Amino acid sequence: MLQALNRANLEKLAAERRNEILNEMQRFLVGKVVEFHNRERIKMIFDPSKSTWQNIQGLLAAARETGKEGPVAQHLVGAKLQLRFPDIAVGNESYSTADEQLGRPGDFYIGDTAFHVTVAPMIGVYEKWQTQS
Repeated sequence: MLQALNRANLEKLAAERRNEILNEMQRFLVGKVVEFHNRERIKMIFDPSKSTWQNIQGLLAAARETGKEGPVAQHLVGAKLQLRFPDIAVGNESYSTADEQLGRPGDFYIGDTAFHVTVAPMIGVYEKWQTQS
């Protein structure tokens, strides 16, 4: 961002105009931060009397209500893989980007194993799995 500001040559402007531009940029950035913090959060209350499966199902159900079930499922799988393989850097790629675009065989790749995460399996996912196994 500093490089972009440097290329804008703001120092050539009158101080008043330069400050107007910088203030507008600051308002824009603050607006983006406020927008980020105002996003709807998924709420989950851990219930130790429930099984792990029940707690995860509850979290995914809450995520489904906001249309975030897929990304949450992928983050959960990635977190579990990182816990299981602490000496391997588990990638944290974009949920919505196709594997081919990122040059990866699946959502996660550990050793020679590709992991595909989906909450709505379709025939295409199954066929892709068949060709890779």
